[in-house]
Amino acid sequence: MHSTMFRHTQFPMLVMKDAIADQFRAKYNARPDVDTLHPNVVFDVYIQEDHCVVSLNSSGAPLFQRGYRRSTGEAPLNEVVAAGLIFLSGWDRNSNFIDPFCGSGTLPIEAALMANGIPSNIARKQYAFQHWADYDEALWNKIYDDAPRVPKRNLSFKIIGSDTDGEVILKARENVKALPLGKTVEFEVKDFNDVIAPEGGGTLISNPPYGERLDDYDVGDLYQAIGNFFKRKLPGYTCWIMSSNFDAFKRIELKPSKKLQLYNGSLDCDFRRFDIFQGSLVEHKYGPSNQRREPKRYKKKEE
Repeated sequence: MHSTMFRHTQFPMLVMKDAIADQFRAKYNARPDVDTLHPNVVFDVYIQEDHCVVSLNSSGAPLFQRGYRRSTGEAPLNEVVAAGLIFLSGWDRNSNFIDPFCGSGTLPIEAALMANGIPSNIARKQYAFQHWADYDEALWNKIYDDAPRVPKRNLSFKIIGSDTDGEVILKARENVKALPLGKTVEFEVKDFNDVIAPEGGGTLISNPPYGERLDDYDVGDLYQAIGNFFKRKLPGYTCWIMSSNFDAFKRIELKPSKKLQLYNGSLDCDFRRFDIFQGSLVEHKYGPSNQRREPKRYKKKEE
């Protein structure tokens, strides 16, 4: 709500609730019960100054709640944001995909759903429209039963997520068990410097720490190490990074070929693309691999 007409954000909702209840009382001589925590029918109200839009919500809980996420790490990436990043990257769904800061696995899982042609909400069971008076249960069951839910066999490419935190990798593996993805997505406990990218090139999309919760080391050094990792190990890959830390971005020391401005929650972020060239250009610009310094490890300090 963005209006100077109301001092309390809940007041318009109360007005709408009373108006709906009055309509029921006028027509049926009875006031409906309202469950404010788990309503069967959901309305949304959008107010901009003196303009108001009332909408009937067909979803209920937000659509980013796919139904497969059983547990998460700290500050998990929203599933819809993850899917949006993959679409924006232009990944062809037919080449290698890696995320070396995968946390509880959202980006690799969303990529695997796309690669297998499986609807992203296949694990979700409840929608608000199922409580509507004209809900056609037979039609919905047919649509749901006809949706693809079998993983493709023998994919010619890899989808891999990795993280140094073994606990969040366990959570990622638990999350993927709720989906019909078989073995089309892999999760590894591994420092990003130790990741071995599959041959043939591909796409990296990652959401590394921004620095808001990173007290154990300089986040700028982390981003410099990420840039070195791109140069050393990812020739032939298109690498996309989302971050709100614009100073740390500079430490990657690669010129982005594309910048997209977007939001991760309330954080103003950039989604930047880095094209890592094959062969002689990498060797010429950054030196032979046997002459480059061993990457610094960035593990959190023990408590």
